[in-house]
Amino acid sequence: MGYLTEKLNVQEIGNIMVENIDYNDFPDFCDAFIESAELKENDVWRDATEEELCIINNDRDFVYQEVLNYLY
Repeated sequence: MGYLTEKLNVQEIGNIMVENIDYNDFPDFCDAFIESAELKENDVWRDATEEELCIINNDRDFVYQEVLNYLY
């Protein structure tokens, strides 16, 4: 997450909602994506913008890890 927090200039990413998990696509889950997330910036949590969600979703390793966190 260090790369993403630096790229987005935020302290943390949390309250992540993953969508489009296709269990038939196990173990790849290549269609899954982050639907929403909150970003902590200057000690205040706010909703991620569409542009920020695109940046987050471009990091497929992060998305995959969040899918696993959701499932297990």
